[in-house]
Amino acid sequence: MTLKEIGGLVGGILAASAALFATFQWGVKIGTYDTTKSIDDPSKVERVRLYGYWNDFDQKQNSYTGSDVLDLAIAPSKKTGMIEVVQGKSTGQTISTQGQKVDKEWGMYGFRVGDLFVGSFYTTAPQAQSAGSFSLHRKGSDSYVGFWMGRDNITGRPLLAPYVLLDTQLTVNEAKRKYPELLEPATFRESKTATERPR
Repeated sequence: MTLKEIGGLVGGILAASAALFATFQWGVKIGTYDTTKSIDDPSKVERVRLYGYWNDFDQKQNSYTGSDVLDLAIAPSKKTGMIEVVQGKSTGQTISTQGQKVDKEWGMYGFRVGDLFVGSFYTTAPQAQSAGSFSLHRKGSDSYVGFWMGRDNITGRPLLAPYVLLDTQLTVNEAKRKYPELLEPATFRESKTATERPR
């Protein structure tokens, strides 16, 4: 199934998770979700580092592959059984409207349920603001593969693009050779107006 085909299928899930933005401390109320009530035992928090590879658009609207480093805290949810709560931050570089590489930090918040990992992210970097969501599934023992969907920081348009998370750091070229999903370019996902929808 292509990114285009699955974009509409998971749109509702991603939109719901988009409201759950990250803070970087346990025990903070985020919207209506209070993390102090979601964790049974703070001593069970697992801290992990993952390496992300994703596609985005540059200032000329050409798709490119970038990377980031995620420092996350994962804890079992008290109320939801097998669901784990995930939050933390990601650091990396994106391309600004001037075509320059900009250091960015994203806040992240999400959930891991078995082989599924979904969540949201945002950044307020002055030259490259963005927000969005991701939906990934476990592939093998050392990676998650899927896509992210959000606001293009240059044009402000919604887009959908591949996203891969790994336990081991690779160069961008190594990641593209190993994960063909990254060869599929980012695509803009414009919403249809009510008059354009089939009746």
